[in-house]
Amino acid sequence: MKNDEFNSFDRHSRQEKIPIPMPFQSNTPGEPTPAPTVPKRRSKKLIIIGIIIAIVAVILGAGSVLAYNFWYQNPEKVVADSVMNAIKAKTLTFTGLMDVTNGATKVKIEIDGATDRAKGNVNIKSTLDMGGRPVTVNGSGLIDGEGTLYFKVKNVKDVVKAYSGVILPGSQDVFDQLIAKIDDRWVKISAADTKQFSVATSKMQKCIGDTITKFQSDKAATDEVANIYKKNKFLTIEQNLGTKDGSLGYTIKSNNEGAKGFARELKNTRVFKSLQDCDPNITIDENNAVASDKNAANETRMEVWVSQWSHEITKFSTKDETGPEKRTFVFEPVFNKTANVTVPEKSVTIDELKTEIETLIQSVYAGMAKAQIQS
Repeated sequence: MKNDEFNSFDRHSRQEKIPIPMPFQSNTPGEPTPAPTVPKRRSKKLIIIGIIIAIVAVILGAGSVLAYNFWYQNPEKVVADSVMNAIKAKTLTFTGLMDVTNGATKVKIEIDGATDRAKGNVNIKSTLDMGGRPVTVNGSGLIDGEGTLYFKVKNVKDVVKAYSGVILPGSQDVFDQLIAKIDDRWVKISAADTKQFSVATSKMQKCIGDTITKFQSDKAATDEVANIYKKNKFLTIEQNLGTKDGSLGYTIKSNNEGAKGFARELKNTRVFKSLQDCDPNITIDENNAVASDKNAANETRMEVWVSQWSHEITKFSTKDETGPEKRTFVFEPVFNKTANVTVPEKSVTIDELKTEIETLIQSVYAGMAKAQIQS
């Protein structure tokens, strides 16, 4: 045997003498021993590539989120969406406050209410102060799903007492009789009630009520109006006010061209044509849709706050303190939440007040005629 072959044989012999641990080695004689499984080592290159892909995915994902937010939270889109969402809203609850001061005269009106498209109500607390004589009157109004109106006034006698000097002589007793029947009681005015005074008015009342109810539940009709605003935006943004309590704020002003276009196209909608079928006197003048005095319009500061994610109006306010009459108005709506509107179980009908109303009208006319003769 040659030296090379001997050395090779000797190496193999020595290697076979080295014991190799076999965790799954069989002890059964004659049964072949399975070969050991050697774990494969992962390639470092594959790990590095995976990390790079993950980083790129994160970067691209973050970029797409930023791009989406930039588009979705674009001020023009936010304000436009808020108007269209208000038109399409199924329910609405709201609160509001208006303050008007002109010299010694001060008026404060607080409102709250709700509507679920078919029905709606509003409560009003009005405080009138004329030269240090403040009087507060609480009133409520409601419309049911059939177009029947209800109203209630409280503390009317206090107003009459405070300003009895403006009541024509001879009318005080009639006022007292009427007030005794309606003070803090619901008064019902249905189409059947108004029919006693005017058949045409009764038909018009029912027709308008039916049309409004149908419009509010007709998605195609509300979409039609919303799309008109989309093409004729009558609000433009002046200043970005940032974010507060989850809402985006902007100062806005009216856009005359957009308002004219909106009014012009609104005349061709199904809902407006239906209202005109109820009463041909219902018209839209596009020239009246714009501010007649641009300087006066610019003096009124208007703010709108819109939910950052739902793009629904959360607050709208106006303020004008440039002239002798100071005016502020704040309106805070909540859309598409539960709106509880309950029709009164007990009420007074117009028919029950017919005698007092007719007597009051005659008394007022008689007082006016007497005043003219004396003058």
